[in-house]
Amino acid sequence: MADKSNQEIPTLSRRKFLRRAGAAGAAVLIAKTIGTGKSPEEAQVSASSPIPINPPHDHSSHIHTFPLPPALGGGEEPLTSDEPSHEPAILPDDVISKEQLAKSHIRIVDEHLDTKLFLRKKALDQFKLFRDAKTGRVDEAVIVLVNGQSLNWKNVQKLPEKERDIYRAIYDGPEDEPVRQYLRSVKSYESDIVYWKGILSGEIKPDPKSPPFDNNKIIEFIENQERQLTLLKSKGPPVLTPAEFEDRSQEPIGWGVIAHTYNLIVNPSTWENPQDPKVKRQKMVQEKYGNLNNKVYIFLAVEGNVEPNPKQQYPKPDRFKSYTGNPKGYIYQDLTLGFALAHELKHWKGMDGKYGITYDETGADAQAFSRMADARNLLDEEKDDSGYSFVFRNKRGMTITANQNAPRETNQNL
Repeated sequence: MADKSNQEIPTLSRRKFLRRAGAAGAAVLIAKTIGTGKSPEEAQVSASSPIPINPPHDHSSHIHTFPLPPALGGGEEPLTSDEPSHEPAILPDDVISKEQLAKSHIRIVDEHLDTKLFLRKKALDQFKLFRDAKTGRVDEAVIVLVNGQSLNWKNVQKLPEKERDIYRAIYDGPEDEPVRQYLRSVKSYESDIVYWKGILSGEIKPDPKSPPFDNNKIIEFIENQERQLTLLKSKGPPVLTPAEFEDRSQEPIGWGVIAHTYNLIVNPSTWENPQDPKVKRQKMVQEKYGNLNNKVYIFLAVEGNVEPNPKQQYPKPDRFKSYTGNPKGYIYQDLTLGFALAHELKHWKGMDGKYGITYDETGADAQAFSRMADARNLLDEEKDDSGYSFVFRNKRGMTITANQNAPRETNQNL
């Protein structure tokens, strides 16, 4: 856990946020953190947190998704500002070039899209993932923009080859689960046959408390299992119809996701069955691209209903509405693209040996939101928009959005 003993508590900033925010869930969370003298980061990792952080031993499951955008059932309509657009004519002068980002082991993949993403200088210090990339704790932090309004198998096929292969090695494809069901059935028949043949031969000793077996019935059972297994193998794995494949290809998994490559590609514990389609893809990308031990990928949908809009920039805290009863622990409705990206970045907690570890959905939401509130305070009080550390540019124009002001975190001892 990070050492927060010397962390400054920005009480005044959060009080202003509470006056402005209409979200009841936000008020409860931040009020509790101020009352205990803890920051939202600390509060969500404390013993009283209702949703625990992913434990270190559960590394294989570290995939986090941001909820679906509004058009796909994720909540309210996208935020439309009630104030002037503030649309800038040119990029801010503190935007970092891709060449400079590369020196910090940060890469943005957006060449295949009209929508472009730029990071401002403060972002390198404000997000721990970027700090870990800059200092070499992770080999590379990669943000991949996806052409579509959600992440699904069909939309990611439009990505550049390497990023498409990486995504396909992390997430299930349309035919993966039907093939897995077939492989499980084959394994079940084979296991039954081996077990009961072992009972007949005496190589396997039955439970002494069990009643005596009828050898003729065992032989009959084995022969039936062998017939069923032969029939199953003759048919092979199920093949989806074109319509079924198309439907499954468009099933959304969310708006944004973050994944550590060792946890989800390289770790041998994920290779339950070498015939599993995803396992085959995992081994393929390792052979094709080499070292994938310590990279972090964020995939973010940026087109269609969720494309950046200058009317959404410089969002105010009171425009974010809280979820009620969300089972995954999200606090806020998905209102801006910048918040979605900040949420994914704020999942990153650090390294535990070979494994990447992450904050849960509640912690990521709380941190992203409180920093966005700080950025808005800085803009309102000092006319300084540098706390909004992402810039999106597309055919609509320039959108300055995101969430951060000066970092509040001190030394990170992992």
